[in-house]
Amino acid sequence: ISGPRQQDLIGKLSIRPGQKLPPSGLARDTLIASEADHVRDFLRAQGYWEATVRLELHDNGKVPAEINLLVRVELGPAYPLGPLKVTGATAVPTESIEDSFRHGDWHRVWMLPKPFRRSDFRQDMAALVDRYRKIGFPGVRIQEDFDPKTSVDSTAKNVHLGIDIKERRHIEVAFEGNRSRSSGALSESLT
Repeated sequence: ISGPRQQDLIGKLSIRPGQKLPPSGLARDTLIASEADHVRDFLRAQGYWEATVRLELHDNGKVPAEINLLVRVELGPAYPLGPLKVTGATAVPTESIEDSFRHGDWHRVWMLPKPFRRSDFRQDMAALVDRYRKIGFPGVRIQEDFDPKTSVDSTAKNVHLGIDIKERRHIEVAFEGNRSRSSGALSESLT
């Protein structure tokens, strides 16, 4: 039920129905290897770091040949977010920050952790920045140390990360003399 969908994998291929392929040889082999790399990169971005992809060409024996492309994918295990090291957080509890980055896979009854996806991680980072801004830290800066070469732990089958938070100055805003709009409405219009 969960995991990458077939149409998403097909969308990563640049080969389209009816497209002419290079003749058998180095050019075709290079094209097929490149296509497999595109699909593999997509699967890794979805949290399947051990995914293998094989593209097979089958002709129907007619002249001119019609070629069917078969994409064989073995996902391997999904790598969830592993240890998360948070530094510099004083205004928001570290446990609360860690919890906001961990997501369960609701497709599975057991609520297993979701595979680590960079897109989800970026959204979580943006939400954390918004959270800090709402509590009076408009200049907050958050840096992460994700590097596919060092963050992906193939032994533990997870992704470990570090987040460094620079809260900067805390600012409290008070509205005086306002009678036409609520303080909440004015707060939302602050940049």
